[in-house]
Amino acid sequence: MPIIIILTASSAQAEGLTEFRMKLKAERFRPISVTMSGTQSLVKLPNENWQFQLMADGSWAGIEETSEFSVQQNQVLPVHFQSDSHFSFFSEKKEITFDRQNNKISITVDKDQRTLDLKAAVFDPHSYQIHLANQIREGKSDIEFQVIRYKRPLIYSYQVVGEEWLNTATGKLLTVKVRQVRGVDKKEDYFVWLAKDYGYIPIQFEHYKKDKIIDRIEMISGTFDGKPIQGSR
Repeated sequence: MPIIIILTASSAQAEGLTEFRMKLKAERFRPISVTMSGTQSLVKLPNENWQFQLMADGSWAGIEETSEFSVQQNQVLPVHFQSDSHFSFFSEKKEITFDRQNNKISITVDKDQRTLDLKAAVFDPHSYQIHLANQIREGKSDIEFQVIRYKRPLIYSYQVVGEEWLNTATGKLLTVKVRQVRGVDKKEDYFVWLAKDYGYIPIQFEHYKKDKIIDRIEMISGTFDGKPIQGSR
């Protein structure tokens, strides 16, 4: 399931990133209705890398994903990604390692292993969200990049729809609404809302198929730079 996405040190702010933590509500409406609660966070690690973590759990499904990446010259460079998920009777474990010294990507899905050449900038299933937010913060309205999930890198393209006041559990927040235009089925639409006053962090995600909503992930509460995320009432 595509997912949406805090610092006190001045060096962290210089990188354009700020630590955040939030509680999430995830709903799948069809074909089977499922509701999960979860958390999402971005923190700086002792080795100066960053960690983006998502955890969600429900009666039928659960997921725990962690992405570690570095930031060099304003570029997001993924280091390691791991995922452990289950839905009903299906479960999957995934691990992706980026070896920049040898320009290789190692991918393990359950017992299946493969190695790909690291030829260009490519992101894992979470670090791309940080790159997307950085690009929009810089004023770009059309963004394209590669994401590796399993067999080969996929090209993702996004377009800014515009600004929107979004009703959230913490009040109305000024957001930038973004639509994914490549990397998805033509009959499907994916939208993400980024909080403009809170570092362009993703606070809501919606997935539609033939104009009918399939998934929604929304922020219930959160902190940004250690302070509560609050909207207008």
